[in-house]
Amino acid sequence: MAAKRGVNNANELRSAGVLSRYLVEARELDEEASSAWIFLDDYAAWLGQSERQIADLLCMVPGRGPDGTQTLDLIVTEAKYIGVANASGKASESGRQLRDTLRRLERALNSADKPADQFIWRARLSEMLRDSLHDPGGPPVNAEAIVNAVRSGECRFRVRGYSHVFAHAAPSDDILVEDKMTGVADTHSGTQEMFGPNSLRELLRAYADRADPSAIRLRVRGGQAPGPDGEGGGLALPTAPPSPPGSPSGEDAPAETVNEPAPDVQDAEPRAETHGVATTPLSRFRQRLQNAPSVPGPVTDADWLEQVSARCRNALRGYGMTQKLEQAILTPNAALLKFKGTNDLTVSSVERKVRELETTHGLSVLSVRSEPGLVNISIQRPVREVLTIGEVWRDWVTDPAVPNTRLLIAIKEDDGQPLFLEPEPAPHTLVAGSTGSGKSVLIQSIILAIAATNRPDQARIHLIDPKSGVDYYAFEPLPHLVDGIVDQPEAALERLDGLVEEMERRYGLFKAQRVSNIRSYNQKTDTPLPLIWMVHDEFADWMQIDSYRAGVEKAVSRLSVKARAAGIYLIFAAQRPDNTVFPMQLRSNLGNRLILRVDSAGTSDLSLGMKGGAAERLLGKGHLAAILGGGSTPTYAQVPFVGEDELVDLVDAICADLANPL
Repeated sequence: MAAKRGVNNANELRSAGVLSRYLVEARELDEEASSAWIFLDDYAAWLGQSERQIADLLCMVPGRGPDGTQTLDLIVTEAKYIGVANASGKASESGRQLRDTLRRLERALNSADKPADQFIWRARLSEMLRDSLHDPGGPPVNAEAIVNAVRSGECRFRVRGYSHVFAHAAPSDDILVEDKMTGVADTHSGTQEMFGPNSLRELLRAYADRADPSAIRLRVRGGQAPGPDGEGGGLALPTAPPSPPGSPSGEDAPAETVNEPAPDVQDAEPRAETHGVATTPLSRFRQRLQNAPSVPGPVTDADWLEQVSARCRNALRGYGMTQKLEQAILTPNAALLKFKGTNDLTVSSVERKVRELETTHGLSVLSVRSEPGLVNISIQRPVREVLTIGEVWRDWVTDPAVPNTRLLIAIKEDDGQPLFLEPEPAPHTLVAGSTGSGKSVLIQSIILAIAATNRPDQARIHLIDPKSGVDYYAFEPLPHLVDGIVDQPEAALERLDGLVEEMERRYGLFKAQRVSNIRSYNQKTDTPLPLIWMVHDEFADWMQIDSYRAGVEKAVSRLSVKARAAGIYLIFAAQRPDNTVFPMQLRSNLGNRLILRVDSAGTSDLSLGMKGGAAERLLGKGHLAAILGGGSTPTYAQVPFVGEDELVDLVDAICADLANPL
């Protein structure tokens, strides 16, 4: 292997990495092919990724096409060797690592898109290939020709990638992990293969015997063999063919030198379902998200997850409870342990032992909650992982032709899927959280989501903030924002009264068109109405002023009941939404509850509208309990972080896209 430095986890490299290489070499590579294997952790900073996000290995296979053109196959592998209890969570992590690495290569080497940094990427790959010339197991010295071809652009690339998850089990384990193959979302050539314990044992025997593992791999893939023309065959990324002497080549070659169409990485159909539809109109905004750096965080600690799982099982056993662990998931904030529910293992029985679990067993329990057949125990991580808005939003796309009301606000802790806020069936939203809970960051994300997925003619934003707008200065350039940030109570009352008048005007238009709501109206008219979002932060502040309270109660009571059909959606934020702040009729119409950490169990019950939501035990900084659509069970999630400078950059990118679309 070309690179032997900086190995963070020697055991995983020896087991998962060796098996992953074995699978690729046995089926993907010709016996006589020269190949260079690169340990990607050594090049993480060079490739613009952190070690915890990058895939494990890169195999580089030089060759020649039928027309004599130099070719270079790039095969990325990401592998996990893990116990069955953690297989599901580690499979998701492995898929993300492969996706992040593979997408960079697919995008950087696609000549059709002509990325600005394509020359830099070719130079990096050529240097990595040159490094491998000194490895006895690498390609022969005459591969200098392919090194020069890669650097100059006179080479054709083909990229593909594999996430290999090897799930091992002890005799006492009673968790079933099945073989399966899935596509890796938002890549064109990524495949994940999960090897259950039985297949893993066969694979290890085949490796020891130096036998061909193709039959095992074929079974895991459901009878579908990998290959150049099938699943996992890769995405061909052509570049300019060799230029005749005296003609421009490489970076100076004109676009006409590419004489055959190349697949468009951005428009090609994805291998797995993404979070939205089609494309986004905001090209610069999307590019800014794609290039956003990740916040350095702790390396995922699989050993800690296994230790916590064992300690929790032992504790439950000591208290006379059943402890059949169905699944263990590592979330950004916690270990989520899913136990099979029984008569002696219930939510209430575990909650009675929360203090003992912390004091005796060192398990800091964040929540105990139920799902059909399961009792879920969430145990706090020693060091939390920071989610950035770039990581969370990279896969979120919407249809630019349709106004978007489905706003991605967080990532759910139980399954890692996106959490959306939308005004159907509940149009209005309460946001609550104490100082340091991340309330302002959540509201910033909501506003950014509205502006990033709608044109100003599709959505308008009214923003009221008694704190002089200090948390929202970055949004002032947005054309979606109506008459700036309102920071005076008199102006706020005028704005609310104006929304009531607009609501009544819209109902008059609906009556004339004989329709009942804004969606039907916009389908019948040539002058569609924009959706209106009214965001009122620190709602409690001015409610202490008698004149403001009286005016607000009158306006908001009318809006909360009738605004939904008119396409007007209300978002109110406060630290403690008690009866002295929120009129009863308003609070009863706030069907969406986005509750961050609050100061007491009483405030949690009041905010969520239910007992036992445990919002007082949330961790702050965007840790969220959400009740959406008028539901009764909270969903726990993590809001992504967006820094002040990055927020300014993203708003600038939105404004630039709207002013001058690419």
